[in-house]
Amino acid sequence: MNWYLNVLQQYADFSGRSRRKEFWMFVLFNYLAILGLFLSGYILELIIGTPVYAQSISVLEPEHSSSGNVGRLLVLLYLLATFIPSLAVMVRRLHDIGKSGWWIFISLIPIAGSIWLIVLLCTDGDAGDNLYGPNPKKTGNAFDSLETGKVSKTQQPAPEAKAVQAKVEFDDEGKFVKATVPGVFWNKQSSDGATYLSCNAPTLFRATEILRGISSIPPNTYYVVDTPDGSLGRDLNGFYTEVQIKSNDIRLETGANKTTPVKALSLTAFGNVEKNQNGVALLKSTGQYASFVLQIECGHCGYKSPVETTGGVFERQCYACGTVNETRRAQIRVHTSQGAITI
Repeated sequence: MNWYLNVLQQYADFSGRSRRKEFWMFVLFNYLAILGLFLSGYILELIIGTPVYAQSISVLEPEHSSSGNVGRLLVLLYLLATFIPSLAVMVRRLHDIGKSGWWIFISLIPIAGSIWLIVLLCTDGDAGDNLYGPNPKKTGNAFDSLETGKVSKTQQPAPEAKAVQAKVEFDDEGKFVKATVPGVFWNKQSSDGATYLSCNAPTLFRATEILRGISSIPPNTYYVVDTPDGSLGRDLNGFYTEVQIKSNDIRLETGANKTTPVKALSLTAFGNVEKNQNGVALLKSTGQYASFVLQIECGHCGYKSPVETTGGVFERQCYACGTVNETRRAQIRVHTSQGAITI
């Protein structure tokens, strides 16, 4: 049921990826809802009698005690209300296999087009990150845990979960290949219409992989992973921080191969850059801690670590191999109701 509700919460979100389970569970509950509404309308007509608009034919056809019009009307209203989220989750499902959402229109080809679209919707998603975002299966959707009752307001991560080591793989040249991280237990809290999910992790690398593995995030939902080196969060717009993250001497997973300082390969955004900048500026204008987070691509292993950034030249450690990377970014000024804020 949570898969269905998750799609409705992402009402008009056409970005990101949706795994097969999310899409087909939504389709299943969608058809169950349609069937339930139609039967409810039919039963309602049987209870209250023939509607006024159908009484003119009841004399000629007295055996027709229910026309089914109420059920059809309820179904029509439901289909109109769920059209946009249905379209959005189909687009995200196509994104999961590396296809543009425009592939939906292949169904306009008689018979063959509809069959082809169904095949695409049944195809397993890309194993790694693609143009549309991270693999939603990497650590599993948080709603996997919600459905099995593993999340509560008071539940803490299981001790054995924190003891399991993440597996980090590098090639012969020291380049990052892939990582395998254990599952987590999310602690859930709700306040003022927002949902907060948090867990603990031993390293910033682990926190990054956990957050990247979340397939999609509804509005007003915030994930935070606390580590000994700082807290890293993610919401609908991308990565964020609530407290300062260490920039050196961070804890590393087993197998890290730190080298001498290097120049970073790139500094890129993750998510909606403009909304991230506005969010940081708004928090800073109210005196709260906030920092603009960007992904720094390690000049040694190539891993992209979401780090706090500042205007000018700065150094940050790679979360995967521990190598210190030097890079720079321009000063950013954001105009808010409180005036221009430098972030």
